[in-house]
Amino acid sequence: MVMMGLDVGDVRIGVAFTDRLLFAAHPYGVIERGEDSAAINEISRLAREKGVSRIVVGIPYTLRGEIGVQGDKVKRFVELLRREVDVPVIEWDERMTTAAADRLLRELEMPGRKRRKLLDQLSAALILQSYLDMLKNRGELDV
Repeated sequence: MVMMGLDVGDVRIGVAFTDRLLFAAHPYGVIERGEDSAAINEISRLAREKGVSRIVVGIPYTLRGEIGVQGDKVKRFVELLRREVDVPVIEWDERMTTAAADRLLRELEMPGRKRRKLLDQLSAALILQSYLDMLKNRGELDV
């Protein structure tokens, strides 16, 4: 079983996958957002190719736990995605994952251009890892 994680932004979508044992999430790459239909087709293709059992999408809640403008945009994208894929699409609180990913890349002293290229996919991996950790803590995974 493999899970896919997505960090959906206005310009790019960060993509991550778990290993088959569901031990850890790993950054994979980015999909340029462009037209939603093209991005969703690429996500669907990757999900089929990798044998994905579910897709976890980070939802950017505000610090107060509310859905803001960006959260509304991502939720609309999730609804479109659900119509096109045959696996469950899970909405997951992504608060602070982009900030955590950026902080990690800065600590590694990664140059700005390279850091920006990795930020979205690392954010997707952090979202997916957070979801995996929750499943493990609840005893819902045999890992």
